[in-house]
Amino acid sequence: MSEYALINVDPTKIFWSSNKLREAQRDDEKYHDMTASIKQEGLLQPILVTDRRDPDGNPIEGEYQGVDGCQRYSILFDLNHNTIPCKFEPGLDEDDQFRIQLQANEARIKTKPKLITDHLKRYLAKPGNQNLSRTELSAKFAMQPHTLDKYLNLARLTDTCMAAVENNDIGSSTAVILSKAPQAIQDEILPNIKGMSYQDAQEHITEEIRAYRQAKRGESAGPKTEYIKVRSRVELNQMLHDARASHQQDPSDL
Repeated sequence: MSEYALINVDPTKIFWSSNKLREAQRDDEKYHDMTASIKQEGLLQPILVTDRRDPDGNPIEGEYQGVDGCQRYSILFDLNHNTIPCKFEPGLDEDDQFRIQLQANEARIKTKPKLITDHLKRYLAKPGNQNLSRTELSAKFAMQPHTLDKYLNLARLTDTCMAAVENNDIGSSTAVILSKAPQAIQDEILPNIKGMSYQDAQEHITEEIRAYRQAKRGESAGPKTEYIKVRSRVELNQMLHDARASHQQDPSDL
């Protein structure tokens, strides 16, 4: 295993090869989420650097070659950090750098969106978190609000209800429950749940959904067909005879 040291480096002393795996993706949503996370928590994973060398292959004192962590470096640079935490591993040649960059990016396991959604909902279900606003939840997870909306499936809310979420008129947990209601009744429910605790809002929304579905089932069922029980063939024949007799026209009407 290669030896390394943890050091703090002036960002202007770190240089990146034109052969790096990718440029900083400042327009990417994940870049903005990472920026928010670093602002709140600091850099959790140091950037990997090695010694920078001149054309003759000699190390240049005080200068470093960036190997892995270009996105993190760019964020810290944009945030005007005076120093950047780095993992310094000397002696990495160009082939080593190519290999490490590919391995580091290939080895990262992408988390499925559903797992993130489930994790957020478990957090919101904990006592004390159920009334957290969208702003508070976004700050706690250092996540952009629109990213949070995507994971919590809040796109199913009407524009009016989404505005209430954005203005923190209803909590995040309540918004998740409200998003499960048909859009046809969401705006009617909204005024009644503003200011409610999560438990009260959940009960109210659940009852409104149940009433709506019962009403829809009643509409689709239509008039009921009445069936007459017949105990024997003789009884059936008698009923048919009586029915025909009752519909025969009276000759005096002709």
